[in-house]
Amino acid sequence: MRHLITNILLLLLFCACNDAPIEKPYWMNAKDTLYVPNNGLVFLTSHQQWVASLVTPMQPITLPIKYSDKRYFTANLLYSTGVTEGPAEICLSSGKSSFYYPVYLRNKKITSVIHKDYRSPKTVNPDSSLHHQRMLHNFDVYRNIVPLTNKNTFFFEDNIYLSPRTAIYRADEKLALTSFYVQPGSCTTITLQGVYNKQLQAFTVSAGPLKDKYDNAVADGTLVTFTYTNKQTTYHMEASVLNGFANVNIPTEHGEQYQIWAKINETASKVINLIR
Repeated sequence: MRHLITNILLLLLFCACNDAPIEKPYWMNAKDTLYVPNNGLVFLTSHQQWVASLVTPMQPITLPIKYSDKRYFTANLLYSTGVTEGPAEICLSSGKSSFYYPVYLRNKKITSVIHKDYRSPKTVNPDSSLHHQRMLHNFDVYRNIVPLTNKNTFFFEDNIYLSPRTAIYRADEKLALTSFYVQPGSCTTITLQGVYNKQLQAFTVSAGPLKDKYDNAVADGTLVTFTYTNKQTTYHMEASVLNGFANVNIPTEHGEQYQIWAKINETASKVINLIR
């Protein structure tokens, strides 16, 4: 019984010795700003079982450790070129003990700058406004914002006036994703022509060319309403614009003659006579 008690006391004493507090390693080459790439972070310690990591706003990164002797070890950065810059912490852990060393991460040089030219809105229309909001900024391959030509300026914003010609444009000619669109405006005038088609026994009526105030062909799919009458009955027929024209065939099997006009929204043509 006495031997059992003695063994228990020795075990408790051993555990108490193992739970002795671990001293915080001393960072030999400490700096407020840590530039990447880096030759290594040197620490002085009396302990030999450490795990090192770099805790960044993005994610924690494990740092390999190399012991030079019983007192020193070096934690190496894995990055050979650069990182996402910003506040970070070096974390050294051993068992339940963890120690933190705040730093600010910076890259030694800027590589491969990417230029961004944002435009808003994606579509404009001469009926409303041809003004475009543009915002410019640069960033590198590590998602760090890079100054523009002026070192104190990171963003540039202005409004530009676009050409009224309908087309698909690109803020960056190499990237289709930067496309924006100048759409045609409303039709300003409607011209009608009608001829008798003997083979069809019908009047072929064409409205067009249909254009906006900047001489752009109105949008394909725009609905044109044709209204025609023989002074006894009034009829309506609709057709969609394609390439600036809308066409309909009006039957006249019994020699009917008509007066006809066309309308797009509030814009109407002159009345013309359809005579065989």
